[in-house]
Amino acid sequence: MQVHKLEDKNKLFESVLTFGNFDGIHRGHAYIIDKLISISKKEDLKSVLITFEPHTTSTLRNDNNFKIITPFNKKISVLERFNLDVTCKINFNKKFSELSAATFIDIIIKKYNPKIILIGYDNYFGHKKEGSYKYLSRNDKYSSIKIININQFKYKNINVKSSLIKDFIMKSDISNVNNLINRQFSIDGKVIK
Repeated sequence: MQVHKLEDKNKLFESVLTFGNFDGIHRGHAYIIDKLISISKKEDLKSVLITFEPHTTSTLRNDNNFKIITPFNKKISVLERFNLDVTCKINFNKKFSELSAATFIDIIIKKYNPKIILIGYDNYFGHKKEGSYKYLSRNDKYSSIKIININQFKYKNINVKSSLIKDFIMKSDISNVNNLINRQFSIDGKVIK
């Protein structure tokens, strides 16, 4: 898997892509990624996952105490297990958060020329959340791109969401965390006396 930055010179002639925070890389995220890779093989397109660092919510709320499940380096190591072609990092800051949905998508199109975009049911993008599945699918400007809406993912009748996993972590319910992320939850840090 190659790791790009949005501002670097790497480009693709064609791709299938998705984007989001992917905090925790839980079963719902894995469902999207598996679908992305399946489409990429079927259509002979490069698979691209675009993610943000730091988490968009911590920047938008200006909250240094905002909790994340998976720090960026850990996220990359988990993503390597999926055999994606490219993961692209967006350095997310206040200025980037003010880009319109159209500008954001135009930047992505210029860099990766997606033929297909997978977008989660609760994925909003662009200034003041103006972008969404509806925005892309109803905009003639993007009519040459196939837009696929990914519905909410359920595991054993549980709506899998990062916020739910964080709740389980705060309650020390690691068994449920492990079930929803489909691996052993771990914390990296320095042990001090």
